[in-house]
Amino acid sequence: MKLSIFFLIFLTASAAYGNSPQQEKLTQYLSNLVSMPTETADKEENGRALRWVESELSTLGLYFKHETFEGHPTLVVTTKKTITPDLFLVAHMDVVPASTALYQPRIEGSKMYGRGAYDMKMAIACYLLLLHELKDQLPRMNIGLMLTSDEEIGGMNGVKRLLEAGYSSKVAFLPDGGFDWKFEESAKGVLQVKITAKGVAAHSSRPWLGKNAIEILMKALGEVQGYFEKEKIRYGTYFPTVNVGVIEGGKSANQVPDDAEAKLDIRYPPGMKGNAIYSSLVELLRKDPHISIEITAEGSPYQADLQLAPFLKFQEIAKRQKGIEIGKIRSYGSSDARFFCERNIPVLVIAPKGGDIHSDNEWIDLEDLTRFYNVLKLWVIGS
Repeated sequence: MKLSIFFLIFLTASAAYGNSPQQEKLTQYLSNLVSMPTETADKEENGRALRWVESELSTLGLYFKHETFEGHPTLVVTTKKTITPDLFLVAHMDVVPASTALYQPRIEGSKMYGRGAYDMKMAIACYLLLLHELKDQLPRMNIGLMLTSDEEIGGMNGVKRLLEAGYSSKVAFLPDGGFDWKFEESAKGVLQVKITAKGVAAHSSRPWLGKNAIEILMKALGEVQGYFEKEKIRYGTYFPTVNVGVIEGGKSANQVPDDAEAKLDIRYPPGMKGNAIYSSLVELLRKDPHISIEITAEGSPYQADLQLAPFLKFQEIAKRQKGIEIGKIRSYGSSDARFFCERNIPVLVIAPKGGDIHSDNEWIDLEDLTRFYNVLKLWVIGS
């Protein structure tokens, strides 16, 4: 793959400023990865990117397994012929949609800008360098990479399906959260529902002859909002939320609409149950026979035990080697980590400095990425 002009500029600058060989190699890998427009819907491009990863590792005597679920490609790489290594290093190749310009990585100072630079191709760059630097030790190690391509739409045909197929590990590492050196100690669950309203069509000049489905729906949504306002008070600062993401209904301004629907995204903290929330909403709305509700997607919350040995070891290495104090954070979003947690597999969710994910200014600090890489390398060696 051709290097971007931005990376060539970086190479020239790095010689002048004395960047380490590790930082240069991480930047090279990341520049190549960011230049690949691996939007989730483009399954072919994601497949090409995963094959590129395989080609980069092809001389190391590793085992490669490609799986595809509903068209979404995955790649599992292991040091031994197994689907249950001791450690899985996990990342997703897919990114959210972006303009063409964002697939041309831009470097300013120690920062690289571009789609996926932080979310989360920086992890794949680290894994590539890690396996190359440990090439002489790999025959004695039992580790693997798990790379997927559907995390941005829920991960149902990536990590979830791989684990259902028997892939597993004692520990997983997933830098898709825990930003700026903070362990993600918990993450909210997600519940997506669709509320449908049925009315009776009529001419808009005689609305009394019909039942307006949009008005019925709006009343129902008001009741749902009221339910979450009460839950917010009950749960304090880490409270459940609801977002009305889509509303559809009606066909013409001069017709009383006979159908309407809304799609809601609900996030809730550990301690709450998605099925309990759904049951409460069903009970809340059942008094109106014109309203129905159904679940369209769901994912459980999780709570990590930061006192487990893998967390303490990573924390000790970061402090001893780089003087970094590991913090902790509660996540408002979700990631593929939940699938490991559902199977009681400890998963370390932590990342270096970066920001503005899913925006036109997404960035990663390359110097901090190098520090992160070195902590990760020492942690893997000792795992």
